[in-house]
Amino acid sequence: MILILSDREITPNGSGVNTFEPCIRPQGSSQVLLAMATPDAVKGWGVRIIPSNPVQNWSESNICTNQFETMIKRMVANESGFGTDSIRRRTAIRPYAWIFFIPGYTSNLRDSLAKARELEESYNANVILYSWPADPTGSEPNRYHTAEQASHFSTAKLRNTLKHLNTVFVSPARDALDHEILGNQFRICLLAHSLGNRLLETLISQNDDLPETEREDLSMFDSIILHQADVDASRAGTWIPKVKAREKVYITTHLHDRTLVISDWINATRLGTDILNFDPMSAPKTDVVDLTHAENSGNEHWFFTGFSNLIVQLICERMVYGTNPGEQINSTLETKVPFNKKRHVYEFTSA
Repeated sequence: MILILSDREITPNGSGVNTFEPCIRPQGSSQVLLAMATPDAVKGWGVRIIPSNPVQNWSESNICTNQFETMIKRMVANESGFGTDSIRRRTAIRPYAWIFFIPGYTSNLRDSLAKARELEESYNANVILYSWPADPTGSEPNRYHTAEQASHFSTAKLRNTLKHLNTVFVSPARDALDHEILGNQFRICLLAHSLGNRLLETLISQNDDLPETEREDLSMFDSIILHQADVDASRAGTWIPKVKAREKVYITTHLHDRTLVISDWINATRLGTDILNFDPMSAPKTDVVDLTHAENSGNEHWFFTGFSNLIVQLICERMVYGTNPGEQINSTLETKVPFNKKRHVYEFTSA
């Protein structure tokens, strides 16, 4: 079971991965709708919009609110399974892990669901996919610039979605699953990939122009992962220190990332390839994970699933699940992943 929150337009008579339209116009839909996706042996995916005939934004629907209330009750009842509609939990002593996933440029619903499914299986986590109109047609660079516009339009809808998600799901789940002995048995991380980070940059950068009640600092998330961010490296210092995760903000970088190197042709240097202009010390709860010299890193752009390096797999797991009190992200990896305490940077050696 993968939950979808999407500001894409609905396809008339569409089903499966064609339930929502590709990016016809960067504005997308004026609404954000809730849907549930399950693997389908024939169609690949079954996608069911909740409610079936939506006439309002998901945040205004009692049916959608009840859906999240039901999932909290299922976690309180210690549900744990691997079926298509089960709530997943790695082990009885692990918290229920949720990943709020924002995909990047060119990600249509089919590709986004494939990545969400990989995340679900790799981490035994539950995934909420924020599917925005990232896949316009046309030729480059116009196509890319249309996706940038789509990210800007989608930001306001993402802001409202996060506020309501915190109200109806995250905060109540924490209250219901807090345990005197085992600690909080619920955690949620935000994983933004590539151009998906543009939504976060815009969201945080706009906060100063909004009334305090409308601002969003992302503090509902235990960890926030800015994965191979397709945003200007030179602007990072103006917004990342304002991101307020409960535990940590992580930035991954890879100098030879082929996708971001191509993006450099029409943009300034990307954050996902170069953090030299960003001082992690300006954001004490922010760590940088430099994957440039990780074995097999090649020109990879996606490290969270399907990447063969076991050390990178462990680091990604810790970014999702967190670390035990006092445990550094590289506690067992000192020889291969040195940690520069002055700069909060984890770096692989080339040896």
